Amino acid sequence: WVWAAGWSTAWPTLLFASVILLLGWGAEALGVVLGAARLQATRWAYIGAGIGLLVGLLGLLPALPFGGPLLGALLGPLLGAALGELLSASGELGPFGFLRLKRSLIVGLAVVAGMLVSRLAQFLLALLGVVGFVLLSRLLGL
Repeated sequence: WVWAAGWSTAWPTLLFASVILLLGWGAEALGVVLGAARLQATRWAYIGAGIGLLVGLLGLLPALPFGGPLLGALLGPLLGAALGELLSASGELGPFGFLRLKRSLIVGLAVVAGMLVSRLAQFLLALLGVVGFVLLSRLLGL
């Protein structure tokens, strides 16, 4: 698009799109981190959530080609963070007791809640990006 419109006139729109992209990445990371950090999750919960997301996205694709990746994106981090928190050695609730299992599931839910909040923020940023792109294009006469 920039090559067709010309670099000298289209760079503000490209800069705006780049800023929106960086803000979206920041919202993604911040949502998950704040969701788990609020409950003082261990680093194994973060690692488990990341691995769970990858396994959920790729693992359910052959089984459920239409809903699999979406379901995997929700269940993968939940189970991964819960398992990572459960297996972490730095817990004060006992080795594998009921309280530790409950805390692990709550941390997993917090990670998923953070992901959903970050998805909402990314959706709003996408709308802002579309509106900004159209307005800047018209303002610059492209």
